[in-house]
Amino acid sequence: MKLTSHFIAVCLLAATTTTAIADETHETTVYSNSDMKQVLAELHELKSEVQELKQLLLMHNQMPKPVVSHTNRTSKRWSCFINTAFDGTFIATGFTKNEALGKTLGKCNHKSGSSVSCNESKVACSTE
Repeated sequence: MKLTSHFIAVCLLAATTTTAIADETHETTVYSNSDMKQVLAELHELKSEVQELKQLLLMHNQMPKPVVSHTNRTSKRWSCFINTAFDGTFIATGFTKNEALGKTLGKCNHKSGSSVSCNESKVACSTE
């Protein structure tokens, strides 16, 4: 991008200028008029490009933000449970039936380690 190359050039120029002025021998560097004119022209161009970027940023900030609807997530939650003979009851909730079912079976399998007692056909689910 044009702005990036100009920005890097000015940064390098500023860094070398600072280095030349602040070097250990305390010598100052004298620039020719043509060098100064070139630097001033680049500085002017950078200022105008910064103004363009400010305008773009302002326009971007004024754009309407997308509205995220949470109605689907809060309007209906599912609950599932399973009773096992030896390991007790396992309950889980989710925003979908499959999420609640998966969580319930996951809890059951984690505790009992048996797919026989944690069978999906034994799980009951309902909405809250």
